[in-house]
Amino acid sequence: MTPTLQFALTFVMLVVLATLLYRRMARYEQHMRQEKEGVLQLNERLQALIESLDQIGTDEIQQQLTESHDVLKRIADKLDRPVEVPHHPVEGRGQSATALLDLVEAKLYNLGYDKVMVVGDLSEAEPHARTRVVVEAEKDGVAHKGHLVLNGAAVTELEMTPSYQAFP
Repeated sequence: MTPTLQFALTFVMLVVLATLLYRRMARYEQHMRQEKEGVLQLNERLQALIESLDQIGTDEIQQQLTESHDVLKRIADKLDRPVEVPHHPVEGRGQSATALLDLVEAKLYNLGYDKVMVVGDLSEAEPHARTRVVVEAEKDGVAHKGHLVLNGAAVTELEMTPSYQAFP
């Protein structure tokens, strides 16, 4: 092979490689421009999302939630306070039974019981004597049975047992 031919072949090979490299670089540049457009669109969408979040105004929602929390706390505080049942001396046996019944119901309702039912007759009970009263009530959907001991207008003893503990 002559040196001229060798030079010509090397030159042709370099031109082909340069052309191939140029074409590949042009395709890569086009691909990068497309990627750049996608990134710019993503940036614009993120900016629009930030602006829409600013328009929502989370400060107002947070303020409303705080006010609701305060109202609920005041309601809970009022519910936690015990209800005082005024005791009025009542004449006659029928009226004293009603007063004792009201006292029993008020005590159990303050402790969170529902559907309070007095088992037995309070019409024979003395208003200022020590009286044992058998009761049934519900608390959190569970039936409870027990008794209260009244000493005048005060409950001196209270024992309530859930129904699921009554079985052996």
